[in-house]
Amino acid sequence: MGNVANIKRLSFGFILASILVLVACDTPTLKYEGRSTGSGTNPTPLDYHGQDLRHHDFTGEDLRGANLSGANLSGVNLSNFDLTGANLQNANFTSAILYQVNLLHANLTGTTLTFANLNEAQNIDVLSFRRSGDVQNSSMQGVNLRGINLSGRNFNGVNLSGADLSQSNLSYIYLGYANLSEANLSESNLDTARFTRANLSRANLDDADVINAIFDLANLTYADFSDAINVGEHVLRNAYNVHGADFSTVNLSGLNLSGLYLAHVNFRKANLSHANLANSYVGSANFTGANLTGATMPVGWEILASHVGDVESLYSAGNGSPSGMWSDGITLWVADSSAAKIFAYSLTTKARDADKDIDTLAAAGNTHPFGIWSDGSTLWVADSVDSKIYAYNLSTAARIPAQDFSFLDKGNELPYGLWSDGTTMWVSDEASPSLFAYNLATKEREKDRDISTLYSAGNRNSGDIWSDGTTIWVVDEVGKKLFAYTLSNGERNSSKDLPLGEGNFGPRGLWSDQITVWVSDGLESHIFAYSARTHRRTP
Repeated sequence: MGNVANIKRLSFGFILASILVLVACDTPTLKYEGRSTGSGTNPTPLDYHGQDLRHHDFTGEDLRGANLSGANLSGVNLSNFDLTGANLQNANFTSAILYQVNLLHANLTGTTLTFANLNEAQNIDVLSFRRSGDVQNSSMQGVNLRGINLSGRNFNGVNLSGADLSQSNLSYIYLGYANLSEANLSESNLDTARFTRANLSRANLDDADVINAIFDLANLTYADFSDAINVGEHVLRNAYNVHGADFSTVNLSGLNLSGLYLAHVNFRKANLSHANLANSYVGSANFTGANLTGATMPVGWEILASHVGDVESLYSAGNGSPSGMWSDGITLWVADSSAAKIFAYSLTTKARDADKDIDTLAAAGNTHPFGIWSDGSTLWVADSVDSKIYAYNLSTAARIPAQDFSFLDKGNELPYGLWSDGTTMWVSDEASPSLFAYNLATKEREKDRDISTLYSAGNRNSGDIWSDGTTIWVVDEVGKKLFAYTLSNGERNSSKDLPLGEGNFGPRGLWSDQITVWVSDGLESHIFAYSARTHRRTP
């Protein structure tokens, strides 16, 4: 009987266990907002495609393989999360915290990581960018990537402006068309890194190892290479623009730097012994304390490297009504609102250079030229009567109608001054106390980048404009001074105003190389020179 009782108990236990298993198998998978979490070791990936997740609580969720493409995760904290294999394509991580996050095989194509914190992300050299999906065209502006290994990765077109890449390994990295303006690359390893057409304006490369780095057509304007080590000649030879770059104390001994545009480059205390700078343009370059032993310098380089001053030969050249100006550091082009022509002058000697004149304006109907600006290839000319901005090839003077700004916004019917940072074109207006912003590539309005504080500043007769990328100055013919504004937010900065000197009665055009400020005068047929530092006249 005891055995029978035991058998009954075992049978009951088996039946009960079977029922529990069946119930468990029939239990539905946990779900919320239509997205399955799954269960077990292989959960069904979460699908958050295109969702607004800014206030979502991810606590306890498994984000491996999750679909976050197009989702808005701005400001979220995903620290210590595992995003292995996640689809982050076109997701927005602006200001997100990604501390010690795992991004193994994640797809980052088009992901916006603006001001995201990736500091100490787990094994980022192996598990993130190096073996992730495509990171082309991603925005990582201001991101903290200090000390990481990005060796061998393709960062084509990535926005890394203001990013901290100090002490990082960027050897063999490809950063074609990348934006590294104001990025911190100090003490980084750039051995054989490729910066083709990248923007390194004002980047910090102090103490960086740039041996074999390729800066083909890169913009090194005001980049800081001071104390950089292992600098090869290609750093300078292949760069598109090294205007104002800082190579102080750098060893450039024996390098072939012939035929380069080195305007305002800082070579202070640099070692240029036996270097070849023949046929290079060194206008206003600083060679104070540099070692020039055995160096081959351009003819008359002492004169080229010094400031000359005013341009006085305008009237005799037929340039009697000078207005807007632009220069590439070698030639100064000056529009004439009466002659319907753009005159050319040597910036160093101030002599006429008629071979570089642009005399195709009248034939195009551009008969009232005022402000001008160029990217070095295309020259744009504002015409206030036509309410239009015409485009020309700078070197051939041929028309480029496809690059015209044919439709300016209401209120901007009298365009006067032009200046661009290469992305946005700001346009002043003779009748409206505002600077109108347009996308340089699409010609579409960018109203959020307008500067509309001119009227309250008393700057009610706005003429030509120019900027150093931080401050933008506006000519005021009635006020006889240059009004200053912060470019990023349009706020007034009167501490940087520049009062114009005696005799500069009809100020119109404006251009500067950040050492000298030139202001054309339509009444005097004269271009006045001022020191950008002291604001004093430098005739």
